[in-house]
Amino acid sequence: MLKPNQIKQLKVLGHHLDPVVHVGKDLLSINAVANIMRELDNHELIKIRLNDNASASKIEVKKELESVTCGEVVQMIGKVLLLYKQNPKEPKIVLV
Repeated sequence: MLKPNQIKQLKVLGHHLDPVVHVGKDLLSINAVANIMRELDNHELIKIRLNDNASASKIEVKKELESVTCGEVVQMIGKVLLLYKQNPKEPKIVLV
C-alpha cells in the first residue's frame, strides 16, 4: 500500500509518460498482460490507455490490473491509468 506522498511522487513521474499499452475490446488478454508485465519489469511505472471499444469500465479494468499484476493504479484520468509495481530485483524508482 502506497502512502499519499508516494502516490504524489509517482503522479509527478508519470505525468510526461506516454501510454505503452492499449487495451481494447479484448481487455486484458494474455498478450496484453504479458506486455504490461514486461513494461512494469522494465520501467515500474507505466501508462495504459483504454481504447474507445473497451468492453469494461475503467474501474473494472483497474481492479483486474491490480489483481493480475499485483501492482497499484495510482491515477486514472479519462481513459488513461497510471500503474506502478516495484521491480523486486532491480528497483528503478526510489519512493520517499
